[in-house]
Amino acid sequence: MLQRISRTLTPIALHKPRAHTLLSYSQTVEHNATKQLAALAELTDLINKTPSTNAKHELLAKYSNCADILKRIYAPHTRFWISSRAIVQYEEKAEEIDCQFKSLDDLLDQLSSRQLTGNNALAAACAFLKSNCQSPELREIFFKVIDRNMRMGVSLQTLNRVFPNASPDFRVALAMPFKGDPSSLVSKGEAWYASRKLDGVRCLATATRISKSEPWVVDCRSRTGRPFMTLQKVHSALRDALRNYNGPNVVFDGEICVYDESEHLETFVSALKQIKTLDKQMDKPVYQIFDVIPIDSFNNAYDETIFSKRLEQLQQIIQAADGNVIRAVSQTLLVNNEDLITMEKTAVDNGWEGIMLRKDTVYEGKRSRNLLKLKQYADSEYEVKGIETGDMRMPDTGMVEKVMTSVIIQHKGNNVGVGSGFSNQQRRRYAQDPSLIIGKEICVQYFQESESEKSNGKSLRFPSVKAVYEHGRRE
Repeated sequence: MLQRISRTLTPIALHKPRAHTLLSYSQTVEHNATKQLAALAELTDLINKTPSTNAKHELLAKYSNCADILKRIYAPHTRFWISSRAIVQYEEKAEEIDCQFKSLDDLLDQLSSRQLTGNNALAAACAFLKSNCQSPELREIFFKVIDRNMRMGVSLQTLNRVFPNASPDFRVALAMPFKGDPSSLVSKGEAWYASRKLDGVRCLATATRISKSEPWVVDCRSRTGRPFMTLQKVHSALRDALRNYNGPNVVFDGEICVYDESEHLETFVSALKQIKTLDKQMDKPVYQIFDVIPIDSFNNAYDETIFSKRLEQLQQIIQAADGNVIRAVSQTLLVNNEDLITMEKTAVDNGWEGIMLRKDTVYEGKRSRNLLKLKQYADSEYEVKGIETGDMRMPDTGMVEKVMTSVIIQHKGNNVGVGSGFSNQQRRRYAQDPSLIIGKEICVQYFQESESEKSNGKSLRFPSVKAVYEHGRRE
């Protein structure tokens, strides 16, 4: 049994990422575990003897080697998933095993990411306790760390003021909403990629290892650095996909999606609910990945590799991945305006939330105009000015009938035809009696405003009737 537990407790990596940073403190600074705890104990004792706020700030500044671990303990989303009480109870029956962790950070990495759980987590904590906490003071401070209850009269805001640069910010690429005619982007001769705007939960997955002989460690977090604990299927699928990858540590950027029964549309509410459930793993998560960045570049919020090259690397890395769990978001290079129009029509026809536009340029971990989002629909209400009729093969009968093919509305002084969104019965009724709709108000849903091809004014791109108010204007 001792041998089995020891194998289970062998750390997978010594630099697992944590909230608000993808570069752990233990990766950048070597720390002896006993010295770490002794410094924390000394600082806690001094802080509690100091009533002055300014004096507390000065003390914290002198113990800068404690900054990262304190920020980690005080971070609101951090969890270690065991308690001091559970450790003490387990300690009474625990078999003696060797401690496998060189620093406190290493142990906390494995606990917070749930690489160690249950009795294995408690056994690891007991081994660490015996190896590094020989005095009552060190035991006490270790338990305070595990319980995230330092009782030293400071807050995370205080720590951030005293140590503004203790940890890199968790900075991600964010899109700007696009207003206007997107065809102007294509006409400038710059390369842009278009993809479906997903309705999922943003997820950044780090893949790290110390050396090529070590297994990959995967960690999934929200765009603000909050750890996701329900994505073991994603972890496993990414590790399998990375078996033949020998490049640097990377960050995958994408969205966790849950699909409806048709497997075509994402269900955001379901994804959000499932990903936040702590006591159950997600059943069918699909990680749709749209970018991959070296971890060092991600920490610096900049990578000089252009998007098309990053896309090639992404496709190479996950080419052998389980497609039921890991997918690369399909990207379409916009060569001309017709490509964009086709993409917009596809979005409307398939009920997408919208379209994302990515310029083929460097990576920036901030909100940027190199990453744009086109929301799918806007809607407005219009009075029907007239109708057009014609012969149409009706889907319900298969017969060619004379029906209403479209209505005419005015948008900013220009006539616009709207032919989509009507039921078969409406087409027949309005052709037989145009007064049922002419002069009535309708709600029109459209992708965006566009330039009219027949005049110098404005028109609507892919308009579709959302509602008809036959009995007068809507209140």
